[in-house]
Amino acid sequence: MEGRVQGVVAQVEPVGFGVCGDDAQRVFVRSVLEGRLAAPPAAGPPTADSATAGQVRRGDEANWRILRYDPATELYQIVDQSPQPELTLEDLERSVNNLEASVESYQPGPAMYETLTRTIEEFGDQGVPYGGGAVGLVVPRDRVWLEAVALRPDLVRRYLDAQAEKSARNATLAGSLGLRYLYGGGDFASKKGPFISPKSFRELQLPGMQRISQACHEAGALHGFASDGDLWPLADDLFGNSGVNFFYEVDCASGMDFHRLRQTFPQLTLLGGVNSATLHTGSVAEVVEETRRALSAGREYGGCIVGCSNQIVKGTPMENFWAMVETITGTPYASLNMS
Repeated sequence: MEGRVQGVVAQVEPVGFGVCGDDAQRVFVRSVLEGRLAAPPAAGPPTADSATAGQVRRGDEANWRILRYDPATELYQIVDQSPQPELTLEDLERSVNNLEASVESYQPGPAMYETLTRTIEEFGDQGVPYGGGAVGLVVPRDRVWLEAVALRPDLVRRYLDAQAEKSARNATLAGSLGLRYLYGGGDFASKKGPFISPKSFRELQLPGMQRISQACHEAGALHGFASDGDLWPLADDLFGNSGVNFFYEVDCASGMDFHRLRQTFPQLTLLGGVNSATLHTGSVAEVVEETRRALSAGREYGGCIVGCSNQIVKGTPMENFWAMVETITGTPYASLNMS
C-alpha cells in the first residue's frame, strides 16, 4: 500500500483493501456500492528516513531502497537499492527447510479474513463473498528458482508442496467463514508461453494445485487461478486436471480466447475477455468489438463473466470504460453472432 504526503510516496503496512484500517475499508466499500466511487482514504504520513520531491528512501545503511512516484500513473517503482547478494541453490534449500518447518505448526485464524467477513456482514448479498491471494501457487520468477526447476526439481517440488499445504489450510478456514470463491495464482507466462515446461508443470506444480482444489471443494468453495500470458502449452493440466473451477486475467491478447477456452474446457468459468490495453489505448469501436466477441462466447457456451481481464489502468479514457459497460448491459443476446 502507499501513503502520499506532498508528492512523496512511501510504503506503509497494508491493512484492509487499499485503505488504512477497517473503518476506512467499510467507508470505501460503501461508497463503491452506493455508486459514488470515492477514492480510498489517504494513508497516514509515510515512514521515511529521507525524502526528496517525488521519492522516498527506506531502510538502514546496510539495506535500503529508493522509490520514485510517478503522478501520471499513480504508481511508484524502485529506482535504486543497496547491493543484493545473488541467491544460490544453497540459499533456496535453507529457505525451503524453514518453510517446511513452519508449515508443521501453521494454523491460520479468522483474523486473516476479518475485513472480508465484516464486509459480508454489513452488505450481505450486495456483493460476492470471495477471498483471494491466500490460495496461490506458482514457481517464483527469480532466475535462481527457474534454474532450480532444471537443476534441483526436488527442491522446487518441496517448496510448492509446502506452499500448497498452507494454501489448503487457508481454504479450509475461508470456507468455514462463508467465502465461496477462492482465487490465487501468479503470473508465470508471457505472450511467448509459460516460463516452465509442460513436463515440469505436471511433475512439480500440478500436484499442489490439485491439493488446493480438493481443499477448496471440501470446504464448499470454488478454486480460481490467474496468470497473464499464453498458457495453452499447459492448458490440459492447468484447466483440465488441476480441479480449478474458474480462470481470471484471461489474456486474449496472448491467444487465450474465450471461444476456444469454453470449447476446450466446458467446465471452466471465465472472467474477463476485454483486454486492459484495449481499454487503455484502443478506440471505442475496438472496445465494443472486443466486448461483443466475449459476450458472443457467453451466449454460445455459457460460463463467461465479461469485463476487464485485468486492472483498468490510470489514463484509461472514460468513454472506453463506459463503452465496455454499456455494451455489456445493453446488448441483446439475440444480436450476437454465433461462431
